[in-house]
Amino acid sequence: LKQTKMERYAGGVLCARMQLHITKGLYDAALEDISVAEGKLKELVSSEGPDIGMCWLQRSKALYAKAEESGAAENFELQRQLLAEALSEANRALELLHRICGDMSRRLGEAYLQKARILLLKGALPAAEPAASEAVHRGKSGSELAHAHEVHAQALDRIGRDGDART
Repeated sequence: LKQTKMERYAGGVLCARMQLHITKGLYDAALEDISVAEGKLKELVSSEGPDIGMCWLQRSKALYAKAEESGAAENFELQRQLLAEALSEANRALELLHRICGDMSRRLGEAYLQKARILLLKGALPAAEPAASEAVHRGKSGSELAHAHEVHAQALDRIGRDGDART
């Protein structure tokens, strides 16, 4: 599953562009970027590798952002559909990363954080807390870990265990 520097660079460019599109609210363009990246990876690598899992995770993030906007516009049916799709993509990514990278993958923290965010927005509170806890446990240092702690505290608060949140 070795990648060339050019392959890593191309994937990074597409992910950066996808993030920019999400920031601008251009969710369909972000989803298109991810589809292109996934297609290119499948051409370059014969099997599903961790980068394919990260494509699925990025798709989940774009769908989540679109769902947040749909909820703000009170289009709750569309929001429900987008969240179901986002959760499916996050779960696919988690399963693949676990299978290929094992339990010690540094990418699992990001995937669990995404799953927890989706579950919180869906109102699936009993499922959100364990996912958020995993995100804290597996999170990298810095902003990702800070976000994981924040989401975990929100989950604990919403299930009435706010005193259990670590600061």
